[in-house]
Amino acid sequence: MVSSIGADPSREGDDTFSVYLRAKGQADLELEASGLDYTIVRPASLRDEPGTGRVHLAEHVGGGSISRQDVAPCWLPCSTSRRPQGTCSRPPEVVP
Repeated sequence: MVSSIGADPSREGDDTFSVYLRAKGQADLELEASGLDYTIVRPASLRDEPGTGRVHLAEHVGGGSISRQDVAPCWLPCSTSRRPQGTCSRPPEVVP
């Protein structure tokens, strides 16, 4: 599932972005508790422009923005690999 950097089900605030991050965080929790195999990535702010073909995947990457075109290929290998559910303690964040 594509989530977002900063996703947090306990995020405070009523502004649009806080509500968005709270919803993303809640969706992450529900998927994790579902019993399904899952992969969650948390990209930086998404851009609608051509990708560079380069990404940085880490537990914490800071911030920035990344092309949607670059995000899609980075999670595909994770989603097709067979690994025990829950082995990733924190979803990776993604920036260029």
